[in-house]
Amino acid sequence: MRRVALLWAVALLLGVQPAEAAVSHPKKTVLARGISGAAAVDGDHLVGWAGGAGRLAVYDDGTRTKSLVPLGRSCSRILPLDASHGFFLISCSINGPEGPETSYLVSDIATGETIDLPPGVYDRIGTQWVEGTVQSGGHSVVVYTNWHTGENYSEGEAPNGDVRTPFNLDSANLDAVALAAESFAVGGAQALEQVRSGRRYSIHLMGRMDDKRIATCSHKCEPLSMKGGLALWEDGATKLFGYPLKSPHRRREWRVSDGAIVRGVTKQRIYYLTPSTSSPQFSDLRSFSWR
Repeated sequence: MRRVALLWAVALLLGVQPAEAAVSHPKKTVLARGISGAAAVDGDHLVGWAGGAGRLAVYDDGTRTKSLVPLGRSCSRILPLDASHGFFLISCSINGPEGPETSYLVSDIATGETIDLPPGVYDRIGTQWVEGTVQSGGHSVVVYTNWHTGENYSEGEAPNGDVRTPFNLDSANLDAVALAAESFAVGGAQALEQVRSGRRYSIHLMGRMDDKRIATCSHKCEPLSMKGGLALWEDGATKLFGYPLKSPHRRREWRVSDGAIVRGVTKQRIYYLTPSTSSPQFSDLRSFSWR
């Protein structure tokens, strides 16, 4: 009886230990080879890259089908920069009379509609707003544009790496979701933030009233994504860590090749770029399942 009681006590003790990240070696697949070095993932089920002839190649990892989406623009080069729930932010370059010219577009995959954005340089998109910078008085100013209505909001001069406020680009009123930070990724009403204390770094899951440390880093860890139900960050050149938001006690760890650039997450898979084996000027788009 005493032996049974001892085993039971050990089992209970083990059951309350904090879960460490289990290293996973999932099967990695190549989705596209020799692409232009840009890809965008919408956090749901779509990933897009330049498909040639001014079209956007879109892969649906729910149905495992691929399509080519025309943009209705004469783009000599397109770069998908970011995506959110079927909306893709795209850089469109043409050779104008005075040299290369670049404009920014939003492509709605569901309807096929393409929307031109005001002049600026944009890098993030939500279902309501895009984030970017414009030149004003010789300075770079952070702006948010509602790509449905044209409404603009300016955060002021771009702080060159200083702390900034994370905004929810999916919210109608451009809600602030967490405390300001140097490095963060936003998903819904939460932010994944890098926090520094002296020479130590950690990763925190934050809301307007919440602050939960979910990892202590051995290197200068960087938040990567909060889409698709997964908080994702990197710690070193080849280590990825994930924190499923619906089962947060099961932190995950994956190893990727050196030089991998993570482009985003869907509800099923993590997508990243690696240098192409045929030419270092191009990239191969790879993915693996995180569920």
